Amino acid sequence: MRTISRRGLWGGLAVRLRAGEPEWVDAAGGPMDHSCWGREGDGFHALAPREAFHDLRTTEEVADFQFDFEFRLAAGANSGVKYMVYRIDAWAKGAGQQVRARGLEFQLIDDSAADALKDDTHVTGALYGIQAPLRRPPNAADGRFHSGTIRREGGRARHWVDGALVLDARLDSPGIQAMCAQRKIPPFAELAARKRPVALQHHNSEVWFRNLRLRAI
Repeated sequence: MRTISRRGLWGGLAVRLRAGEPEWVDAAGGPMDHSCWGREGDGFHALAPREAFHDLRTTEEVADFQFDFEFRLAAGANSGVKYMVYRIDAWAKGAGQQVRARGLEFQLIDDSAADALKDDTHVTGALYGIQAPLRRPPNAADGRFHSGTIRREGGRARHWVDGALVLDARLDSPGIQAMCAQRKIPPFAELAARKRPVALQHHNSEVWFRNLRLRAI
């Protein structure tokens, strides 16, 4: 049964789709932007194309955690799930405002897109721009929902797609730290020094999310 948070409906501060699920707000902390995100059943739909668009983030912040979700990608879609979010950027775009969560990213993409074909760290399940998956999962832009899991324990992060482990990374390793430095991501020790939210990326393409579960471990 769908349960709306006591904090309010869509015009309120946060929404929880069902009991036990995390509350979600605009990445900047205000109400969700209706022009960017819709609700379908028990999940979220990134509406596209849009002139300006906002990410969503959880109100809950976590250290070690597991985040389970289901996603569906339109043809050509590009999105992701951000974790260990360390900054929210906002800037004017056209008549609106762009709001983007910055953090480590579980990449979600149509793997036939040029961006995925040119770089294995840009395919679904990758730690975006940092580490390629152990193997390329089948292209998820097939009109169906697929499952994803992120589990972070200390310096270890693992990604699963449809129950298969696709990434096992040491976030505190010298190699990954060097890649993070190139991307201007703070050192792992700084990221791990406090609890942080999880975010859903709006990348101006259609993506659906549902069955979102976040728990501290």
